Amino acid sequence: MNVMTDTVIDASWLEPVDVAPDEAQNLAKKGDLFFNGSSETPEEVGFCSVLLEAIPNLYLNSFCFGFRFNAAAKVNGLFFAYWFRSKAGRAAMSVLAQGATRYNIAKSAFMKLEIPQPLEEEQTAIATVLSDMGAELAALETSRNKAHQLKQGMMQELLTGRVRLVEQSLSFDTISPRFLCGILSAPVFSSLLKCEINKLLESGGSAEKIMTEVESIERAVNISKTKAEDMFKHEPLKGLWKKHYFTAEFLTKNLENSWSSAAANKKLTTAIANTLATNPDNPETVASEVAQLVVGDTYRDKADASRLTGEWIVYGEKDGIRHYLGLAKHDEGDEVIYARLVAGCGQELIDSLKCASGMQ
Repeated sequence: MNVMTDTVIDASWLEPVDVAPDEAQNLAKKGDLFFNGSSETPEEVGFCSVLLEAIPNLYLNSFCFGFRFNAAAKVNGLFFAYWFRSKAGRAAMSVLAQGATRYNIAKSAFMKLEIPQPLEEEQTAIATVLSDMGAELAALETSRNKAHQLKQGMMQELLTGRVRLVEQSLSFDTISPRFLCGILSAPVFSSLLKCEINKLLESGGSAEKIMTEVESIERAVNISKTKAEDMFKHEPLKGLWKKHYFTAEFLTKNLENSWSSAAANKKLTTAIANTLATNPDNPETVASEVAQLVVGDTYRDKADASRLTGEWIVYGEKDGIRHYLGLAKHDEGDEVIYARLVAGCGQELIDSLKCASGMQ
């Protein structure tokens, strides 16, 4: 029987035996408690299980001893099976264990054991809660085992090459939900912009900076490190908006903007002189500190102040909905940008967005 492993006797563990006509055997009945009376350690002796079903011709084996409550006793056998498996129950049983190489429990000592006995209603309530929890844990254990088997099978298939993974290609449609999830007034993205982002992804580039700027505008939260969105002031783009997005390729332009003035040049000259004065014999240190000032500190300061410049995301707004039209570069000229937007988005849409801005 499964006395040592489970609180309730599992009928599937039972095995048939031959009982001779003159052989004395003890019949087991529903509600009986069973204990393993012997073990190699005192901590493993006296585990308890309860029989909760009536099984005809069920006999007690020599490995266990049984305990049957008086017929008039107001008890719940399942409660006591749980109690004997609790910390208090295990402590009580281990004290009764006697032996050197193998430990046994004397029945006489067991019969003198005093244990707490709540009212029968409380015993039943406690046993029901613990039983329900046990059933839930068993179900979770079954699910875990199935998941483990599935993992082992999948490992075998993948590692032997019988199954190969197909990588999901990145596209505007696969990345945009991560940035726009939960936005109530969903923006509109032109086919032109989607195509430009898809080409960027196909070439191994990242659209993270672009979509972060869009998210910053749509959620009206300051997660952008670039200049604030601004409206074009001159035709033919007048009335449309631009938002900078930063890429590593634009670092040079940001540094150039920061250090091109006379004041900046004077600051740099002073910094180099001070560094040389403190490190006259260490040109590596001078180079490192100047590089940190010119590149590292400049980038950090501009990012912290949301003043990084970059290429543009061009968009327009109408009836409270933003229409993201396409990407643009500083140096390609407004006429070129306008022609591409009209070709990719349509003259009617561009005109309506410009008109809605009130700048036409």
